[in-house]
Amino acid sequence: MFNFYKNNKPTVYLHIGLEKTGTTSIQEFLHINREKLHQQYKLYLPKSPGLKNHISLALYAYRKNLGDLPLQKGLTDPEKLAKFRIEFKQSFLQEVKPILNTGSNLLITNEHLSSRVASEEDIQQLVALFKELKTAIKVIIYFRRQDKFLISTYSTWIKCGGKQNINMEAYKKPRYDYLHQLNMWSNVIGKNNI
Repeated sequence: MFNFYKNNKPTVYLHIGLEKTGTTSIQEFLHINREKLHQQYKLYLPKSPGLKNHISLALYAYRKNLGDLPLQKGLTDPEKLAKFRIEFKQSFLQEVKPILNTGSNLLITNEHLSSRVASEEDIQQLVALFKELKTAIKVIIYFRRQDKFLISTYSTWIKCGGKQNINMEAYKKPRYDYLHQLNMWSNVIGKNNI
């Protein structure tokens, strides 16, 4: 079990995936048990970034690697994205500041924070939001063997209607380079916070 009272200041526990590592099941469990987590462990799962999956934090942080997410949310126009960021930040801070003032910690979960927030600048944008709240940050990440990750990704793609053969060169994509991902996060928040 986590020692939630280790720091003098509140902590943001940032579960960043990876994709295809059971994140949807984890998010569902956290959502179902959100009241118990808050009452018993002082661990608050915010609602403003998304009820179960905190996708708005990935949209808030990204610069250019989110693929279809901005399209899904209607945020391809730079002005709409800028407006979204301002409004999201206001609603997020309004929700979590009173919670943090009670001595609770935050639990954030979104797998796109590992796959799509893919530069140190993106991570810094996200971390700046939490620093404004004067919190410590601990990243939680689960790795799956790259071959199993690739096969699972392909399987999901086929189930969604994809028809091409598996790309045997896909393992060269940044999402399969775990060391690179870890290095980016540790460069921003420090290795001891992962």
